[in-house]
Amino acid sequence: LLVAAIAFAVAHAGVEIAVRALNLWTGISRPLAAALAGIVLVFMVAPGGFAGAIWGSVAAGAIFVSAFALPLIVLALGGNPLPFPVWGDEALWQGAIAHLAGWNLLGKDPGGISVWLVVALAVGLAVLVPVVAPAFAAPDRRSARRAGIISLLWLALFGALIAATIAASAVALVEDSVGQKPDRLSSALYAASRNGVFSICGTERSTPIALRQVCQAQPGFKDNLRDSDLTPRRDFLLLNLPLLAGLGSAFSGLAAAALSALGLALAAIGFHACATALGHDAFHRVRDAEALTSRRLAITRLLLIVMIIASTASASSTAIDPRVPIGITLVLSIATIAPLVALVLWGRATALDALVVVVVGLVGTETAMILGGNTMSAAHLAGASLVGGALAFAAGIACSLARGGDREFGTAFVRNILHGKTEMPNWDRGA
Repeated sequence: LLVAAIAFAVAHAGVEIAVRALNLWTGISRPLAAALAGIVLVFMVAPGGFAGAIWGSVAAGAIFVSAFALPLIVLALGGNPLPFPVWGDEALWQGAIAHLAGWNLLGKDPGGISVWLVVALAVGLAVLVPVVAPAFAAPDRRSARRAGIISLLWLALFGALIAATIAASAVALVEDSVGQKPDRLSSALYAASRNGVFSICGTERSTPIALRQVCQAQPGFKDNLRDSDLTPRRDFLLLNLPLLAGLGSAFSGLAAAALSALGLALAAIGFHACATALGHDAFHRVRDAEALTSRRLAITRLLLIVMIIASTASASSTAIDPRVPIGITLVLSIATIAPLVALVLWGRATALDALVVVVVGLVGTETAMILGGNTMSAAHLAGASLVGGALAFAAGIACSLARGGDREFGTAFVRNILHGKTEMPNWDRGA
């Protein structure tokens, strides 16, 4: 149930990302965007299962690299310096950071790094169920290790492309807007304002005349826009570099398609992990160990379709910040899944110790949140989940040491995991 909850939250975040991208770029309503996302997910995962989700992710990665690398390459070939440290213009990069901090898109302390956040992200992502699931498809240890290293390189490339795109968009937005009259901006900015992703003078109005009247009422305003009069959203800066730089709508459409594809890929992996946890693992191992493979597969696919419908129906009527469910999954993963994974390498551990880990992890995290003031800041949640995970692991070790019994199986299991050549996941009647 815990794995299913984590996987579903990740999947719903992916659906929200895809719906936002479609709604922002095409202008279609949220219900229609959610319906389109649901249809694609059903055909992406239900027939092909895990292979469909994996190859969908591969396609999403290719679209993403093309969509965000091509505009930067075109700008660089055109003689435009890119705001990026080391390989680009350092002064432009620092200017972009200043603009983003002024728009409050970097948080309260853009220059500081929270150690709690870094450690929590490292631990949480390392054991996040939908992310770890592909590791079980590796044929051997060497392939799994190679895939992990290559994944880190791809992640670094994705991060660099996102950072460079947002910085370049911030610079282009300032060049196009600051110093201009509020009724003399480009049509793309007015369209973005109508969509609610870019506000001018603290408001979102449909006509240039209305915007001019609102700006003139601002304290200290003198005909021309200032940096403080602009308030873009992160997704606006991520998707609209081609329009801000005058590269045309085709590049912008490709960027929106890439973000939608990444959201759908994340949702596909999450829904697959959730349906497998409930339809196969819970049903087969808890209720009916002799169930036919075809029966379990049918139940899993039915649950998969039901969850996709439920998620897209919710996304069609209610907009949420995708970071919220992802943050919840990271907290749960750090507090429970991480100590469970660590306990696998402790030969004395049994199922009872694992249950203790789950209970102590959840209770310890909630207690740490309450004692710390019950605030919802990212650093506070990260610290609370790390404390809960550490307490859970310690409780599992203590529980295993307090009980006697035969530990021969557990010792052999750990020895085979670390030094043996056997495949520890047991294949299950062809499933």
